[in-house]
Amino acid sequence: RVLRFFKTLKVPPGKLGNLKNVLSLQMSEKQMLETNEESLVQLQEEINEAQQSAERIEETIQQLQYKIQVLKNQLEEDEKKARKIFQENGSGVLHLPELPKRSLQIPTLQEEILKIKGQKDLLKDMNTIQQSADLKNMLTLIEQTYEKVDFL
Repeated sequence: RVLRFFKTLKVPPGKLGNLKNVLSLQMSEKQMLETNEESLVQLQEEINEAQQSAERIEETIQQLQYKIQVLKNQLEEDEKKARKIFQENGSGVLHLPELPKRSLQIPTLQEEILKIKGQKDLLKDMNTIQQSADLKNMLTLIEQTYEKVDFL
């Protein structure tokens, strides 16, 4: 009875067309699946590359942080050394080591000049030296050095 019913059952004709296209639909789905798998592989490679790049950047950041810390420590040590050298009390007076007494006993240049017999020739030579461009350049350099030291 059921078999007879199925034999007489009428099916709409449009539905059979979809069954004829099953193979082509299956092929297109397989192609889409392959394309998606290839895209997935490429995306995974890009993710791996990005992850490696991020790891390299992280390593570089850690190295730079270490270098910064080393430089900070070195700066602190240099500042401590500078404070020891230029020990200032509240008055702004530097506590520098005393000069040796023998340096105070050395005769001055003026005393040495008075001992020389040809003082006029020596004065001319000294005047020539004083007027020279090299001495003026040296004095300019010394002045600029003092200005830079004052800024420190």
